[in-house]
Amino acid sequence: MRIDSETHVIYRAWPIETNPDRSLVERFTWHEHSGDLLVAEMDRAGVEKTFLISYDGYDVEWFLRSIGSTPEDFITGRKYTLAAVRAHPGRFHWFSTLKDPRVDANVQAVRDDFAAGAVGLKIFPAFLVLPTDHPALMRIYQLCVELDRRVILSFEDAHPPETCSIPEFFDQL
Repeated sequence: MRIDSETHVIYRAWPIETNPDRSLVERFTWHEHSGDLLVAEMDRAGVEKTFLISYDGYDVEWFLRSIGSTPEDFITGRKYTLAAVRAHPGRFHWFSTLKDPRVDANVQAVRDDFAAGAVGLKIFPAFLVLPTDHPALMRIYQLCVELDRRVILSFEDAHPPETCSIPEFFDQL
């Protein structure tokens, strides 16, 4: 069985109408990347399942701002991803993305996503500007253990000294 370890569905990113300097060659500026398209591409490539990770512009806000963009330029999210999951049962292992775990509403959102069928959670410590052993993250890891969910840790865009370095993140683990 072939399983893709990271995919996303995106309605639009950096829409060409509000980002006229972007190239039309970048299809996501003008073309939807839906669950239907993802399944068609999976079928073409012989991939049976994928880890489908939902996030919106606010999940990756730190990154977007670091490249001179804003969350408004990233049109996708939990509801859009969940619609794809429900339209294609059995094809996706849905992972939601953690927003700031120091905010109780965001911890509740994780619980809600798990109740809605998310099998795991993607965590960007650098985007959260938190060490991997921060007490708020420890609480999330414990929740994942209690509910038998998986965690994907992504260390992309570590920018010391604003964030920990990748070796520091690993030492904290």
